[in-house]
Amino acid sequence: MELVSKSLLGHSSKNIAGYNKMKNFERLLEVFNNGSADSEKDFLVDVFVPSEDFDDIISFPSKTCRLLIGNKGSGKSALLEYIDLNCHKNNIYSLYLTPDEVLEEDFDEQVSIAMITKKLQKSIVRAIAVKMGENLHGLLNDQDNELFRAAVENGTIDDGMFNKLVHILAPIGTALTEINFKDMSYTTESTTNSFMRAINANLDKREKLFYVLFDDIDQISSASNNNYYDVIWGTILAMQKIATKLPNIRPIITLRTEVWRNVINDANGNRDQIDHIRPMIRNINPGADDIRKILQKRILHCVDDTENIKMAYSVFFEGERCKLPRTKQSRTWEDFLVTSSRERPRDTVQLVQHLANKANKANKNKIGDDEVESTASDYSNERFKDIVSENKDICGEIETIIRSFADLDFELDAQAVLVHLKKVPSYASIRIQKEVMHQDNTEDALKIWHLLYNIEFLTPRIVDNTKISLCRYVRPSEDTTLVSCSRWNDMQKYVWDIHPCYRVFLMDLHDNKQKMILPQNYNFNAKANKKRRRR
Repeated sequence: MELVSKSLLGHSSKNIAGYNKMKNFERLLEVFNNGSADSEKDFLVDVFVPSEDFDDIISFPSKTCRLLIGNKGSGKSALLEYIDLNCHKNNIYSLYLTPDEVLEEDFDEQVSIAMITKKLQKSIVRAIAVKMGENLHGLLNDQDNELFRAAVENGTIDDGMFNKLVHILAPIGTALTEINFKDMSYTTESTTNSFMRAINANLDKREKLFYVLFDDIDQISSASNNNYYDVIWGTILAMQKIATKLPNIRPIITLRTEVWRNVINDANGNRDQIDHIRPMIRNINPGADDIRKILQKRILHCVDDTENIKMAYSVFFEGERCKLPRTKQSRTWEDFLVTSSRERPRDTVQLVQHLANKANKANKNKIGDDEVESTASDYSNERFKDIVSENKDICGEIETIIRSFADLDFELDAQAVLVHLKKVPSYASIRIQKEVMHQDNTEDALKIWHLLYNIEFLTPRIVDNTKISLCRYVRPSEDTTLVSCSRWNDMQKYVWDIHPCYRVFLMDLHDNKQKMILPQNYNFNAKANKKRRRR
């Protein structure tokens, strides 16, 4: 997409008015593209908002890992890209590693976790060596870099490519470790350890840290494989073993929340080292205030000549407030964008993208109420598809459960939620982690509720006079045990809100009477939509 020229952007506050006359949103769409970290590399450093615990995330003891757990779209990949970019800027070695750069192997179901870990360790070490040769100028001379790049581009690492790898590393390995790499064979058992000794000696000699940033390890194997969670667990253990043997290496790994939940709850898994891993975990869990900061920084980045956020918003949005879809209520533009996300930066970016595209296609100067209304269905439906896709491995009937709320108010007391969820197993056979849920069973209803709370479809709200909004929302990361039989009294203190991003989807279901397939005698309650309110 052609970018807005600097001459159009101008260098004076007078030129802000020029934005208003422009009937395009190229600048906005450049910054609010699709929310993927890969598409934002060119400007990520300028718009990234580090969390308060950023220093803690990147500063951890040698011989340990950092495991970052977060929802899809929560900013895990952007965080790793930001670390990678800053490492290069500050002459710190780093490697951004993805699963497709590690040799993928479908392990036999009978293979032990120990064997999985060993094989993955070997693959990851080789990937580190490949990246060292491909990207880290200064470790190798230019001629060797060119040779190695050609080998990498040739395809996967077969015997021939391994020989090239040995050829390149031989001068380093022999000089620093006294290992005769040229006499090594790809099949030699000592291959992995020899590589590790060469890498470590090289880094140690230069007194260098090396960040290995391994993104989306949940994609290292197919989720359809029966031993999928063992492979994920083996990957974590492999990275920990590498960190232990290479004290200059600082591995940072990202993993989706729902996958991690399944890894540690896998009944068939051997997770005897979980206590050693827990201290390494940090949750990537941005809240409303974080989303607000991210929005502001991106909006300001789109307007070069002001640091006034209200003025910056006025460049692209009509007025100070917008009408909420399907209601007579209004919010400030910022409040609308923040609450419509699932506290995920990617959702916010994609919502602005949708709005800007609508206004651009309509040849409008600014985004207004019409764009909010016309975008609402598509955006809400996308969020519904996301939540189903993210959690279908936990509960194959999650779509049925979500659709069942089309008949209810968006703000519910605890008793109303319980009554409804006790009915849900009558609509379809509901299984959570392969366990069958039963109708009119309080314990099973709470298990469904716990799932909806964990995935933040249902969010508990309580009065809090210290907040500007006079209320506070509790997230699962803050109180993991809230939804349980033992805490029923606590649960009744809250109003249980359906997250705003799903509401238009549920309204459409209700209006079109296209809910889930229900028994013929099921009474579709026509009262829904009566007093539904937004956050």
